[in-house]
Amino acid sequence: MSGGSLLRLFRSEYFDAHLHMHYLLRMEQSGVQDYLVNELYKMTDDDVDYYLPQLSQVALLRYNKSSLHRFLLDKAAQSMPFALKIHWLVRSIVEDRTPELYENAMAMLNLCEAAMVNSSSSSRKREDEASPGPPQVQRILRSSSDPDLQSNRAPSVEDFDEPEQRGNAPKRRSRTPGPMRSREADGSAHPEDSESHEHGEVRFNPPARQISGESSLDDPAAEPESPSAGILSEAEALRAAAVRHLAALEQAFSPEERAQVLELPASCPNAFQSLGLPIATGHPNEEDGLDDERARECLMKKRRCDYFNTQNQLVSLIMTLSDVLISYADKADRKSALAATLNVINRWLLDRRICMAVAGEGPLFLLGAHIPLWRDLDSLHQILHVHVDMCRIFSSATRAPFVLAYESVNLDEAAETDEAKHVHVSHQTLLHQPATAAVQQSVADRLSRCIVAELHLADLPEGDPSTDSEHLHRLIKQVTPDQWHTFDCTMPKAAATDEPNVEELEGKTLRAEARRRREEATRTRHRIWGESWQEKVDRVKAASPYSHYASWRLTAVMVKGGDDLRQELLASQIIEQFSAIFQEAGLPLWLKATKVLVTSSTNGFLEFIPDSISVDAMKKLFPGKTLAEIFKVAFADRLFEAKKNFIESSAAYSLVVYFLQVKDRHNGNLLLLSSGHVVHIDFGFMLSNSPGGNMGFENSPFKLTQEILDVMDGECSEQYEYFRTLLIRGFLEARKHMERIVLQVRMMLTGSKMPCFREGADFVLSTLQDRFFSNLTEEACIEKVVELIDTSVNNWRAIQYDNYQRLVNGIL
Repeated sequence: MSGGSLLRLFRSEYFDAHLHMHYLLRMEQSGVQDYLVNELYKMTDDDVDYYLPQLSQVALLRYNKSSLHRFLLDKAAQSMPFALKIHWLVRSIVEDRTPELYENAMAMLNLCEAAMVNSSSSSRKREDEASPGPPQVQRILRSSSDPDLQSNRAPSVEDFDEPEQRGNAPKRRSRTPGPMRSREADGSAHPEDSESHEHGEVRFNPPARQISGESSLDDPAAEPESPSAGILSEAEALRAAAVRHLAALEQAFSPEERAQVLELPASCPNAFQSLGLPIATGHPNEEDGLDDERARECLMKKRRCDYFNTQNQLVSLIMTLSDVLISYADKADRKSALAATLNVINRWLLDRRICMAVAGEGPLFLLGAHIPLWRDLDSLHQILHVHVDMCRIFSSATRAPFVLAYESVNLDEAAETDEAKHVHVSHQTLLHQPATAAVQQSVADRLSRCIVAELHLADLPEGDPSTDSEHLHRLIKQVTPDQWHTFDCTMPKAAATDEPNVEELEGKTLRAEARRRREEATRTRHRIWGESWQEKVDRVKAASPYSHYASWRLTAVMVKGGDDLRQELLASQIIEQFSAIFQEAGLPLWLKATKVLVTSSTNGFLEFIPDSISVDAMKKLFPGKTLAEIFKVAFADRLFEAKKNFIESSAAYSLVVYFLQVKDRHNGNLLLLSSGHVVHIDFGFMLSNSPGGNMGFENSPFKLTQEILDVMDGECSEQYEYFRTLLIRGFLEARKHMERIVLQVRMMLTGSKMPCFREGADFVLSTLQDRFFSNLTEEACIEKVVELIDTSVNNWRAIQYDNYQRLVNGIL
């Protein structure tokens, strides 16, 4: 294609995110590459987040030839969640020590940290110039001494005919990856020169000017040095005294003593050691000189650096806990160790919130901790409390994955005052535009009210909210070190119901037999899935002091220590792509695309699927019963709907299993939801690797054993014909969009150490494309799909693999 034709395509309405990635990978000419990178700034954050693993991989491969890595640095500068995700992805590549990527990944790791601390983004500068904001907005420093953080010019149309010659490659700096640390130093260093990478640390020197209030946090006995110290109002004096007293309380006992009172085993990680004191120093308040742009820039850099470290340390603590749990042979000891560690984390989180409320700091979004798994909760949410009673450890031969259930909220959510209700709060707004005094006071008072409710020290009246902060200050001043040391931080909660919530029967003429089946089905579902997730959410929210926040959420993640989740992430991306293809075609094929967060080459988080149970665990609850028998009893009151859900999800996952050649499909890796849907988990074997040292025992296109057929009422039923029809139609639709699936694999092949690529790029790509039968007519393709179905029905090897898992691992 000519340069003009390419440019018309790039500017057309058909140029979507997939085509953007396709040409970004395919067109390596510098001018075209720069244009496509520049156009990435117009892509939605959702699309960038979706393709982030592929963008990071390609950016490192073309580090000296493309400006793609600079786009990622701009995203890191604009958003802390993006900075963390990019940093973790790049760090996992560093840990692989792949020769062609290692040096580039090390350099990128340095630059990502610098961009995050500086919050320097030329793309934001272009947006600011295009959309001028209020004159009082204070902007964070955009410039950087490192030329690699400066964006390229926007390429012109002529670049498509004569690609520009790129200048010198960016200077490389290598170091050993490790946590960032901020330290204060004497001298009069400028903010522009405040970052340096030495011995694996990001160091940062604030201005020589003393920030009021900072010394009071470091030294409990020190008075805040401020020009206005002598004319403090009564409320300000009360706050300063409470801050000093709180600092003394925090420093009265060592981390070991804090953990001892919560009965933390010595082998378990201690949050007060890993995360440090909950007191955070040097935060910008109005009396600290908000109008001083240079001081605010420095303080916000320190806050971002501290938050970045806290996030990394929290992840490290959680993953260390996962490793420690393996050392406990007894399940009761594992559960006790998990509960004790999470209780210490809860106490640390509470102490941090109290510090926020007492100091009256704002904004608060960089003072907490968060797991950035869901993008819509990334920017401002922070973890409030881990609900230990909802966390559980899963049985595994070599690892101890566990569920982490917690409530989170955006504490910067302003109360509905006349002024605050019109304020749209965002990550960038809070970074660059300090909230007005009224809004900040509203935020502080809401938090103070919740803290007092958590402390169980007093019941606040529904009076003037302006008294809430002062009330908390007085309470804190009255607390003794012993009281502080032994305080129970358990969040109040309502009791769960032991009996199933049988729905009210409609009408008095309902037959007794129908009523009996309905009640038995409700009891059976409760026995299998227990309390529903929505019931848990409602119960926890009703008792939470933070439930009046509109942003309140109860979420759960699966902690996976000792597992490389990059292959799970790739599988999740492809499943999401399949789901989008089926939805666009209007096909009722159902897939669950779970979120995956990679934090290193050996650790990460998975989205927890609520109201689910493995087929293996369900069959163990009803010894001697088949899957079909259990299914009919559990869904006796809505059997048609449940079977429909089972068939539509089974057909969809059969296609995914076939195209990706997913192996290890035993009943421990098949989940059944309370709706009747089936969900496949664990994609450690796919594309070109399989269990047993890649012996390839499972050669069935997908799993279609007799117990699955029985749920569909057998091979002669209408339900089975519906399954076959869905599978054929889904296959034909997927074939039309083959490149959307193949592209995501293609972008990850070079330089990757994922086990699914063990047979090499050519083999993986060619066999994946061959499975779509793209060279056949539609009629011939349908015949091939029918052959795949027939081959899968009661496949001997699939049956024998289930028998092997039952005999060796006890999986029914």
